[in-house]
Amino acid sequence: MQAHAEKGIVVDRELWLSVTSTLPSAYTDENKARDIEKIKRHLLDHPEISAFFAMEYNIALLVREAARQLGLDVPQDLSIICFDCPDNGSGFSFTHLRQNQEEMGRAAFENVLQLRDGKTVPPKITLEAELIVGKSTAVPSPSRIGQL
Repeated sequence: MQAHAEKGIVVDRELWLSVTSTLPSAYTDENKARDIEKIKRHLLDHPEISAFFAMEYNIALLVREAARQLGLDVPQDLSIICFDCPDNGSGFSFTHLRQNQEEMGRAAFENVLQLRDGKTVPPKITLEAELIVGKSTAVPSPSRIGQL
């Protein structure tokens, strides 16, 4: 959102979508199928969408499956980016932001120790992430560049 604000681009929250099947308590085939249908409906209702930013890898998988079921090509018709992407040897990797998980864990552990000792911890810690370009994003076509 900060990047949008810095570029003077209004964030349209109508384009945001929530899914729940990736939560540990809701990770069932039925819930995944329901979320895929929800994503498909969202894409059909908003044909202007050319990219999805998934907050996690498993959501990116749902979006890719919804796109496949709609006959959309990733990345030509729909780009997908997410946080973290395992190197599972499948030959397909999402463009993703690789978080420094070791540093995240260290900072979280340090905060727990500080809290245990009755000390205060910062309400927010910002860590760098690395953009890893995979096979799920495409360069915008010349006709779409003017719309960005």
